[in-house]
Amino acid sequence: MARTYGEIIQTSFEEVFAQTADRSAAVFVDIGSGKGLIAAAAVGQGGYARAVGVEKYRDKYEDSIKLHSSLPEDVQSKLEYILSDVADLDLRQLMQQWAQAEVMLFCNNLAFGQGMNARLGRSIREAMDSIPDVRTAVVASTPLEALNDRLKCLISLNMSWGTSHESSVYLWHGDHKE
Repeated sequence: MARTYGEIIQTSFEEVFAQTADRSAAVFVDIGSGKGLIAAAAVGQGGYARAVGVEKYRDKYEDSIKLHSSLPEDVQSKLEYILSDVADLDLRQLMQQWAQAEVMLFCNNLAFGQGMNARLGRSIREAMDSIPDVRTAVVASTPLEALNDRLKCLISLNMSWGTSHESSVYLWHGDHKE
């Protein structure tokens, strides 16, 4: 499998963070976290209560661990990186564990294959259904078909491969209250 990487540019972090209503009570989850920059920024600059980055490739995960060790202790204590293929994780269990008042899930899934995106969409939907009292927002660089009924809007993000990449924002409350 090709290891294509592109990252969200720091100038667009706030666009993603703005999808969260109360960051001080929210957990930020980055699927395909690469070097871990946006997860670290979520806690360090974004004001999130906690952030978790999930990365499949060991070299990128090790980059995120180096970043983690260079951060102030108060940021380190709120930040975690996991070396795993998201396909091997039980997102439902993890989101129940991570859930506070709100979950913000960021997924730069442009390089994921069609089958992986379909599985990811279904897995996120199951996880969102399992925490009906927790507001959940999902920002995905490639649409997740299983979440189409929850599409809130499209936002334009600057990515390493180009500016103004249209990304989908999905919003979920299990009880369907907005």
